Amino acid sequence: MHHLPIMQGSTIVGLISLSDLLLHGQKRNKELFFDEEREVSDIMTKNVFTCSPEDNIAYIASIMIEKKIHCLPVIKKGTLIGIVTTSDLLSMLIDLIDDNSVIIPFNQAERDSPDHQRLDAGGYPANQVSWDIL
Repeated sequence: MHHLPIMQGSTIVGLISLSDLLLHGQKRNKELFFDEEREVSDIMTKNVFTCSPEDNIAYIASIMIEKKIHCLPVIKKGTLIGIVTTSDLLSMLIDLIDDNSVIIPFNQAERDSPDHQRLDAGGYPANQVSWDIL
């Protein structure tokens, strides 16, 4: 697990990431150590961006890119119900590509090459190709 929500009752009050642990800990012999006086609140991210289950995936991805974060806790009626991560979004993208729902050219030369045969989702040559993603 790379992201640990810190809860006070049913309210998320912070988030600790692997990056937070590495930043604030001391590494010795492949182990991570912390001062005994250090508290969770000393190293957690306090102002956590969140999303709701109804939010659009593109919107969630744009927040993660803009804020340079790798997860968004999902809140429904004030309760944490999950976490969306960059890995989740990449897995979804791979599934779309595997389903032939999205066509992504490797590069401009490959896209424009007359040898590059474009197929639709049924495996037939495509008459028209859209290069837009989602």
